[in-house]
Amino acid sequence: MMRLSGYALLVAAIIESGCHRSPAIDPLPTKQAYCWWVSQYVAAPPVTVASQFQGALSSAGFTNARWQRTPDSAWATAGPTALPASPAGAMYAFRAVAFPASDSIGCAWRGMPDATVIRRPVGALSFHTEVFIIGPRNGWAKVDSSAAGDRVLPLCGAIYGYALTGLEILK
Repeated sequence: MMRLSGYALLVAAIIESGCHRSPAIDPLPTKQAYCWWVSQYVAAPPVTVASQFQGALSSAGFTNARWQRTPDSAWATAGPTALPASPAGAMYAFRAVAFPASDSIGCAWRGMPDATVIRRPVGALSFHTEVFIIGPRNGWAKVDSSAAGDRVLPLCGAIYGYALTGLEILK
C-alpha cells in the first residue's frame, strides 16, 4: 500500500511539474483596412497573382512575405512588420487573395441595392486585398492612430504598382 501511494505521489509530482500556466496576454489592438472595397479582375492564374504580390510585399519592406495555394485559389501574406516611416510603433500585415471569378450561381456584386449590376469579365481572375494595422501594446495617441490609417492607401498603391506590373487588368 505504501509503495502504491508513493508511486501515485511521484506521478502527481511529474504531472504538476510539467504543467505551467500560460501567461495572460492581452490581444494587440488591430484595425483592418482594405486597399479598395471591390474585387479587381486580371487575366492571370491565382498562383501568378499571389507570387507577384509576394514579390511586391518583399519589395515594400514586409518581413515573412510568402504565398500559398489551394486547388482553386492562392494568397500572399506578409508581416506584421514595422515599415519605414511607420508612425509610433505601428506594424502592418497584408493579405492578397486571388481566386477564379466564376459566376456559377448567377450572382453579381452591386454594392448598394439600387446600384447597377456589374458582371465579371469572362475568363477573369478576381482578387482582393486587406491591410491590418497593429498598434503598440501600450496603445497610441489618436494622432498616431490616424497617421497609421492614412498610410494604408499609399502603401497599397506602391504594392499594387509592383504586383500588377505586366498583368492585364480586366474591366
